[in-house]
Amino acid sequence: MSGKQLIGLGVITAVVAVAALVVSGQRDMGGAGAQELLYPALDARLNNIVRVKVHTAGASPVTIERRRGTWMVADRDGYPADVSQLRDGLIALAQAKLVESKTRDPKHYAALGVQAIDEAQAGTQEIRVEGEDDAEFAHVIVGDTAPGGGSYVRRVGRVQSWLVSENIVFPATASDWLAKGLIDLQSEHIRRIEVQPAQGPAYTLVKSGPDDVSFELESERRGQQVSQNKIDLLATALEGLTLTDVLAEDQAPEGDIPWGLARFETFDGLVVETRTREVDGKDYLQLSARFDSTRAQADPGAGEDMQNGKSSASGSAVAERPPGSAKEDVKARVQGLQRRFRGRVFLVSGGETSPLRYALSELLQ
Repeated sequence: MSGKQLIGLGVITAVVAVAALVVSGQRDMGGAGAQELLYPALDARLNNIVRVKVHTAGASPVTIERRRGTWMVADRDGYPADVSQLRDGLIALAQAKLVESKTRDPKHYAALGVQAIDEAQAGTQEIRVEGEDDAEFAHVIVGDTAPGGGSYVRRVGRVQSWLVSENIVFPATASDWLAKGLIDLQSEHIRRIEVQPAQGPAYTLVKSGPDDVSFELESERRGQQVSQNKIDLLATALEGLTLTDVLAEDQAPEGDIPWGLARFETFDGLVVETRTREVDGKDYLQLSARFDSTRAQADPGAGEDMQNGKSSASGSAVAERPPGSAKEDVKARVQGLQRRFRGRVFLVSGGETSPLRYALSELLQ
């Protein structure tokens, strides 16, 4: 994410609660700090930022860092960060102007929320922005939001506090920073779903071709009455799936609860396998992706729609591609998915993965 990319994407002002306490101060009228930027050099350094550290009072510190051109949440096994939130916070910090000087007395810092982070109440944040070799670009305590907008701040190591022009807000916890989109596997591209529930017999759902709308049970169970609603829920279980948190594989809770297994095969050869289980009311999910050339059939649009696991919403026709390029698209997509999936366990919102654990008896009417 370059500085130009940050600026080009624009600013979405964060909405935060308006403070009830009005703290008076003396407005600088032409003084040395009046309407100057809080960090005059930061805007020009946006392209050189490699690390942002956020410590919110009452929460664990979080580090967001750029690795090989991608912003990652260091505290979540290097999982990709939500760049839009990073962009918004950094732009607000870079554009913040000194509007009004406030207290210099540490005894009154708490009224603004700008005391040291280990003494602060919930909501206060300590933000440190770094370049290469730990070079400090900004280091600030961000306190309450002023009644008329803007934030109360104090640069770390300084006694003077300020009201600045921007609402400076960064996500508080590591899970808040995660890029939430996990996978978007559209059911129209799926040809086959194999399910091995934690209990009961395995079963398979199939479509004979890309033009088929619905799935049916394979082999000897074909023709049995099934709940189409539940089949649809299973077939769309990986559409627009989002995470709430992520753990390294060795950090996932152990237990006697078995995993439910499912495998999704698309017409263009993408195979996505899932392992799910519920532990203490939380849904845990593991994913893996691979390319199976023996499963690939002509499915124009799937390679475009599911690039890196995300579907296309344009609905436009897919341009003709050179022979073999569709296969390379799928392989590239698999690589992107595996970078996210490998060695990780995901937490998802309650109930979203329960269709992946359907027993056969739940499908039969």
